[in-house]
Amino acid sequence: MHDFRKSVLQSALWLRDISQDTFSWSAEKHRIFHTCRRAYLIRYYIAQGGWDASASPIARKAFTEKYLRTFPAWLEELFSESLSDALLQLRTVPKHRYADELIHTLKLRLSHRIFLAEAFLAEKRDLTDPKKLSFFDLYYRTRRFSGRRQIIAECKQFFRKFLSCLPASSLAERILRTDALAWRVPPAFLLTHCGAIPVYLRPRIHAFDQGEAVFLSFSLFPSESDLPHTGYSCGEPDAGALGDSLFASYASGRFRTERITCHAVMQCGPEFSEEELRPSPAPEKLIRESAARMLAHLPSSADSLEDFPPGRESARCSRCRFQGTCSYLDC
Repeated sequence: MHDFRKSVLQSALWLRDISQDTFSWSAEKHRIFHTCRRAYLIRYYIAQGGWDASASPIARKAFTEKYLRTFPAWLEELFSESLSDALLQLRTVPKHRYADELIHTLKLRLSHRIFLAEAFLAEKRDLTDPKKLSFFDLYYRTRRFSGRRQIIAECKQFFRKFLSCLPASSLAERILRTDALAWRVPPAFLLTHCGAIPVYLRPRIHAFDQGEAVFLSFSLFPSESDLPHTGYSCGEPDAGALGDSLFASYASGRFRTERITCHAVMQCGPEFSEEELRPSPAPEKLIRESAARMLAHLPSSADSLEDFPPGRESARCSRCRFQGTCSYLDC
């Protein structure tokens, strides 16, 4: 019998060879693959090509869902980009002005980005371009926000609390005692290799100073209800820890040092906490085994959607970006 779902799947695929030669690995791919095969298929294959107006409806829907942001993820993005700008600014000022300049520039950059976001949301640009600040809670109407204005109001309220804690924190101290010229604001992705396997790494803000590689990570949650309620992958390494290990591998090779420290900052509601971690480089065996399992499930070699079953965990599925496309595939 003709497999309708297979036809839908094939019509949505990227118009390019899906083979081992085009395969690459990342910690995020690993996380999604071991969390939900269906989400992996949608994110890395069906969504490709969905930007084209002539693409199938399922590809366009998947492409839209691919760019949905959660509110905490957006806060982390805002802060990281603003801090990157502030660190670059420190290179041009006398050392005795570092502390004041850091906080002042950080506030200005945050304010500018929030102002632009407010304009994007007011003009509803996300409805015509998924890359324009599309929020999960608006798309699925979860009632997390009463409207677009509330997003900006909660964002401002969060950063008022966060910035009140920052000047006296060990994060600010760690930044200021590091040579301003040592800070590196990396590109969006770095390409490394594990043997013949291309490995993509989303790098952190980092510095190499006095023989030590330091990088910063942020987890920002306006309230406890924003915390993830489930782990990412049963029996598999946490994606955040694996990402840190990958960066440790990159830093040890790039800077020829075993002294690698992650300064992790977390704010959940009013609680501000900090921790220094010393991640070990990612084991190459894990990457090779993970890549082998993914290569065995390339869409071009799959018989049907049964090779990509959904996770079917209510707590996780209710927060999945691809629940709309997943439901469409199950029709």
